[in-house]
Amino acid sequence: MNKRKMIGAQSAFALLALAVSQVHAATSPALDEGRVSRAEKAADKTLAKMTLEEKLAYIGGTGGWDVKPLTQYGVPQIHGADGGVGVRYTSEGNAQGVVYPSGPNLAATWNPRRAIDLGRALGYDTASGGYQFVTGPA
Repeated sequence: MNKRKMIGAQSAFALLALAVSQVHAATSPALDEGRVSRAEKAADKTLAKMTLEEKLAYIGGTGGWDVKPLTQYGVPQIHGADGGVGVRYTSEGNAQGVVYPSGPNLAATWNPRRAIDLGRALGYDTASGGYQFVTGPA
């Protein structure tokens, strides 16, 4: 195999590995099971204290992608933003942020470093905007 094809094959493999690792991370148990166990215990404890009416009211959200706070149980409001190609359309009334290339456009570059850069930039934009999560494919 010539050098150019080999580099292309390696890049394709790297992108595939990145995609598989994302799927694996989203579907496999957390590496730190102790932390997960503590979080599950805390959630179970909070749920046991909540009335049925509180639980039903909680799942309604606050508009946009935000999650209601449960101040009486020490759970803060969680702010989310629509995304995938950049932070946009939030309940905070912000202007459209930076728009990044879509996943297929990014993959067409065959450049794994670009995918890492995009993830970092999207994470930075999300955190600096005061959001805890962004929806959409990343």
